Amino acid sequence: MNDFLKHAEELFPYTQAMRRDFHRHPELGFREIRTGGIVAKELEALGLEVTKGVGKTGVVGYLEGSRPGPTMSSRRRLNSTARFAPLNPKSAISCIRASNRSCAASPLP
Repeated sequence: MNDFLKHAEELFPYTQAMRRDFHRHPELGFREIRTGGIVAKELEALGLEVTKGVGKTGVVGYLEGSRPGPTMSSRRRLNSTARFAPLNPKSAISCIRASNRSCAASPLP
């Protein structure tokens, strides 16, 4: 557990920067072109097979396990909510969604 906590602490500046970037550039549903591109790039950098354009702007990363067994899936929302934001007055982002995207795209041990 100690190694996991240490790794999480090392990743904090990286995930924090991603979250802040997502806050600065919010995108409404089915318009998450920039956000989807960032998530896809991060997943590809981790060596995952990536499918883009799922449901229009969605991204799916495939991670094949080394042993047979149950399948798990994890879903994250990419869009923001329609409120005021400094750089995009037509939308703003909800904190939980930005945090989910940051964590989902972060490299794990």
